[in-house]
Amino acid sequence: MKKIYVFLTALLSICMLNAQTFKFYYKDAEIKDNVEIVPQAGGSSTDFIDIENITSQDITFKVQIVKEKMAENADVMMCFGEDCLAVTTSPAKTLKANERMSNHFDLVYNYVDDVQSEVRVNMLTEDEQLIQTFLVKYVRSTAAINSVQNDKNVLLSAVAQPNPATNAVSVAYSVPAKYQTAQLIVRNSLGSVIKAQNVKVGVNGKVTLNVSELANGVYFYSIVSEGATLITKKLIVKH
Repeated sequence: MKKIYVFLTALLSICMLNAQTFKFYYKDAEIKDNVEIVPQAGGSSTDFIDIENITSQDITFKVQIVKEKMAENADVMMCFGEDCLAVTTSPAKTLKANERMSNHFDLVYNYVDDVQSEVRVNMLTEDEQLIQTFLVKYVRSTAAINSVQNDKNVLLSAVAQPNPATNAVSVAYSVPAKYQTAQLIVRNSLGSVIKAQNVKVGVNGKVTLNVSELANGVYFYSIVSEGATLITKKLIVKH
């Protein structure tokens, strides 16, 4: 009798593992085993993935990202709202029965070239047992690659590394020559400017900023020209 009970318990566990608990969506299209994302131009891409609890019970879970295949100098982090994590496994989150988390969970992918990267997203229980998984493939379209290769001088970009930053952060940038002047601006989450530095136009440049005096949190860095914001990205400070 005891052997039968153990067998049934094991069988039930297998069935629960195979049962679908979540559905995932990228741009409202359901993700099955994997999803291909063409990164946004400029060296950094923020992409939202919706998570839906399709069961009739509340579920507490963790999200884990595994960098399975990364291009050189590429990196990825996950964010929940304005809370971007330097770790690869999130704190526990809870979704109510049949609730869909929309425009709240995103992956921030920083890159410097067009080599494909692959990141696995695992949904875990509170004790970090696997529930479900899917693969994110970062690819570049032929048109986007040709555009970068054929017109490098006019590519607008800004990439902060390391991100998250502790004491200092270097921002590699490129501003097209059609702009007369440009500045690198850093703002806090309230939109207040806390750092500003002039940058050159028509060249690929790099500036290093001291962030050791900034509090832990989410900041935003932008390239601004003549009062217009050309590009804005997230910067995480974590001491």
